[in-house]
Amino acid sequence: MHTRIISAATIGVDACLVDVEVDLSMGLMQFHVVGLPDAAIK
Repeated sequence: MHTRIISAATIGVDACLVDVEVDLSMGLMQFHVVGLPDAAIK
């Protein structure tokens, strides 16, 4: 099952678009961060 969520995050007084895509399937659990994640995620 593939789902796409569009949201927003605030950084100071600016708003940034956040696009999250999720794919749920049978098998081993995995987590991938694609793009330029913030240093807090590492």
